[in-house]
Amino acid sequence: MPDPMSTPIGDGTSSTAGSNTAPFLPYHDLRQWLEEAKKLGEVREIGGLTYQQDIGMVAEMSAHADDAPCFVFEDVPGTLKGSRLLVNFFAGKRKNMTLGFSTELSKLELSENFRVNHAGMLKRIPPKFVDGGPVMQNVMQGDAIDVTKFPAPQWHPQDGGRYIGTGCYNIMRDPDDGWINCGTYRVMIHDEKSLGFYISPGKHGRVMRDKYAARGERMPVVIVCGGDPMSFLMGSSEVPPGVCELDIIGGMRGSAVEVIKGPVTGLPIPANAEIAIEGFVEPDNMRLEGPFGEWTGYYASDNRPEPVVDISGASGVTLMLAMAHGRDWSGHVPGPMGLPGGYPIALQGGRIGLDVPDGIDRATAVAWNAQFEAQNGLVIGTDGRAPPTPIRRRSASSDAVGARGRSRR
Repeated sequence: MPDPMSTPIGDGTSSTAGSNTAPFLPYHDLRQWLEEAKKLGEVREIGGLTYQQDIGMVAEMSAHADDAPCFVFEDVPGTLKGSRLLVNFFAGKRKNMTLGFSTELSKLELSENFRVNHAGMLKRIPPKFVDGGPVMQNVMQGDAIDVTKFPAPQWHPQDGGRYIGTGCYNIMRDPDDGWINCGTYRVMIHDEKSLGFYISPGKHGRVMRDKYAARGERMPVVIVCGGDPMSFLMGSSEVPPGVCELDIIGGMRGSAVEVIKGPVTGLPIPANAEIAIEGFVEPDNMRLEGPFGEWTGYYASDNRPEPVVDISGASGVTLMLAMAHGRDWSGHVPGPMGLPGGYPIALQGGRIGLDVPDGIDRATAVAWNAQFEAQNGLVIGTDGRAPPTPIRRRSASSDAVGARGRSRR
């Protein structure tokens, strides 16, 4: 049963109308994407901010304006020399560019073009194995492994730790069928050589992980930080079981994604990824993980025991550029509201409502929702009737922890 809070891709619906704009992705890796974003004038480069607090604060503020630029943080104290961190990639005109469409399209037009061109019957091109690539420029093994040196921030004061896995996707292989899954699941740094690894129940990665655990076998995994944005978006979306996201990305581009065979896990790793972390999840190895700030602006759970990734190797390009997102954000590729841009919204079953703080009366909340729907060109209901406006209440305090929320990973 599909998750009603996520965006299904490749659901078999035909693309028969609504677009005369052919998509074209002008990039194949994160660096090419950054150059395209610079051409749009939507990149701000900032040096010297701390991962303990500063970066998280800037990322949070940027999420509240759809025309905010993306930020590249350089010279982050205490991190690898030359490493950089990109946040807020999916906003402004660059979100159109990311999906391969004209920057002049409105949100509604962009959403419709994505639906027509990508979200139905998708063309698939399997990845192509190559002998090497930029991701293998620098390889860390044994005592040299130290992921605490990567520019992973403490995104929010109440988070359980530094999260390196937010703008990432994780590669796993099903132990029964052998198909490859690329999913966006949150990853927290425990120490130099171990990571916390949370996957929501029902996700393909969770199903695979449970299979390995039931057999008493360790699960190989690759965590890609700094893949190209389309790869992250596909990792954040629902595709049918047995379908690899790398195949879909190849179909979108019209050419195969080049991958190498991971030297530790044997899993396919995009050759142009900025950072790839290889490791194994042992069946009974658990440590406290979380919490992490949700995409709606509140916490959904406290910390709890979750599986650990024991890192066996890491590799990356020289002067690496990691990509991250300041909120737990997946399953939000174009939906009926246009596109996600950091808005405090609740989306479920094709319906949208504002995430309303406590203290606002229902009449005002309903009016806000109606205005939001009208401004975004929404059509709700399939029989011409508008269903009751969904209201999600949250505490006005940013550190609220409760059961209202829902993890998106």
